[in-house]
Amino acid sequence: MPRKDSKEIILDAAEALFASRGFDATTIKQIGTRAKVNPALLYYYFGDKKALYRAVLARLIGGLAETLGGRLRDARTPGDAIHAVVEAQMEVLGAHPDLARIFVREMVEHRGENAADPISDSMTRVFSRLCGIIEQGQRAGLFRKELDARFAAISVVSQVVYVHVARPAVGMLLGEGRKGVSEKTMKKFGAHAVEFALAALEERPRGRARVGRLKRASALLLLLAGVACAGGDDGRIEGTGTIEVMEMDVASLIPARVARVLVDEGQSVRAGDTLALLSQAATSSEVEVRRGALQRAEAVLRDLEAGSRPAEVRQSSAEVTAAEAEAARLARDYSRAQALYDGGAISRQELEAARTQATVAAQRASAARQGRQLVVEGMRPERIRAARADVATARAALDAARGTAAELALTAPVSGTIIRRLADPGETVAAGEPVVTLGKTDSLWVRIYLSPTAVARIRVGDEARATLDDFPSRRFTGSVAAIASRAEFTPRVALTERERADLLFGVKVTLVDATGALKAGLPVTVRIEPGRSGAAAP
Repeated sequence: MPRKDSKEIILDAAEALFASRGFDATTIKQIGTRAKVNPALLYYYFGDKKALYRAVLARLIGGLAETLGGRLRDARTPGDAIHAVVEAQMEVLGAHPDLARIFVREMVEHRGENAADPISDSMTRVFSRLCGIIEQGQRAGLFRKELDARFAAISVVSQVVYVHVARPAVGMLLGEGRKGVSEKTMKKFGAHAVEFALAALEERPRGRARVGRLKRASALLLLLAGVACAGGDDGRIEGTGTIEVMEMDVASLIPARVARVLVDEGQSVRAGDTLALLSQAATSSEVEVRRGALQRAEAVLRDLEAGSRPAEVRQSSAEVTAAEAEAARLARDYSRAQALYDGGAISRQELEAARTQATVAAQRASAARQGRQLVVEGMRPERIRAARADVATARAALDAARGTAAELALTAPVSGTIIRRLADPGETVAAGEPVVTLGKTDSLWVRIYLSPTAVARIRVGDEARATLDDFPSRRFTGSVAAIASRAEFTPRVALTERERADLLFGVKVTLVDATGALKAGLPVTVRIEPGRSGAAAP
């Protein structure tokens, strides 16, 4: 397990104290003592106690929202969504028992003032998504249409929170004592919460009572996914389900602020259309800096590749001529000095000075000739290769900066329909956080559930036809795309003939619709003709 940093340790200590003592009765000194850090560090990270308190709330609520959102994204049906919400709450509240207590304290003592931002930023999106899923179930005829989806969502969420808050009281009511109910009992309550919520939500069949646990489970399957019946007189296999589309979350790879959202839910878009514009303060200046660095590197490379200018060659030649002339003059002076020394006219010291001057002048002339040779030949190949590498590095940095800038304009990866708009102008989104969810409308499919007898008769690729319940005369072609390799929603081992009849296998059927009549969530009836090759899956 990775070691927590000081900031996380402080948040853990503050969470425990705020939950047990409340905001007003907790001091910075107490938090520092519990976290075993200098209290000054709390001011460094958070500024004051109130900011620390809000950071604790944001972490707790954000963590719950992240878990709930992830589970909801994985849910295939509205019923799965109810399961996911309850299971995620049980998991998070069980792992963080302080969450429920500190949240209730905040509601009672401050009326939610300090929790407003994290609730608006995180939980509202999850709540809206849950409401949308319940409404989808209502449109598909799975849930009771007279219910208010908002109140239903509140009921699903609140029952688990209440039991965690009142755990000691629930423990006394259930005869388990003031320490609260056991984990085993909490798991049982989680299963009960799911059944309780679904019993209130689902559309009850008329004229038939549900008897027994397996009967209720089978009826629930009929409502949520559609159970196919094998074998009409014509040998076709029939099942019902709801239309699904491939969903894509469109997000930026960098954190930024939402400047504009150019689309609304339900709007059709084409691949490449701009969906939203984001802003980031340093992006435009970063591109300009990288562009300038590239231009500078290219100028240096051009200068090195061009070699020396004619004026530089002429100047170098003139320096060689002057140096050689000076060397020749001093050589003659040395010869005269030698003759004078031999005749006794000058001292040996004067002779040595003349020889030194002649030698230095000769070396200068040699250096000038070598310098002229370098000017004529130009720069070494190594210097040019290094300059080319500098240009390549600068160009890559500019491309990276441009790529970052391009992430500020979110475009549609495929043609489709906007399913959800998840952010509004002014909001800050993290890297990878979706701004809109796009449905690929040319990738329609429906999942039906078949008995073992029916599954044994079909193969991937078999022809399928779908009809809308309200327009039975309109038919849409398709084919079997996938068949589950194992049964779902029933025990793995069927002990009786009655239980074997409850075994169901999920079958994915892709559909082709050029009219645009098929929409996500619409209930359809699918008929499969075994052995007849169908349309290619889109």
